[in-house]
Amino acid sequence: TRRAPDVAVILGDHFEELKNAKVIPIIPEIAAEVLSPTETPRMIHRKLKQYFAAGVKEVWLIDPDVREIEIWKGPSLPDPVLASGDVLVSALLPGFALPLKELFA
Repeated sequence: TRRAPDVAVILGDHFEELKNAKVIPIIPEIAAEVLSPTETPRMIHRKLKQYFAAGVKEVWLIDPDVREIEIWKGPSLPDPVLASGDVLVSALLPGFALPLKELFA
């Protein structure tokens, strides 16, 4: 199974590997998925399991309808849900901070 997240964060210098790639051959550290109304909880859980089995360290599930983000660091339970007044940060991205009100503006 090949997954393609909506946004993939790949850390390190992989320019040459990615230069002409049509398919990204590197497992990202962070995979972000923007949820659609047609996705069932079962479909989402399956994606999570596949991402973590492949070696992804974090998965961000972004729900634009309710303007929330779930941060998953493993396939069992997410960290607390982030809502409009919160700021998205990750230990994998030192110095990165994205206020959700800006993301969902």
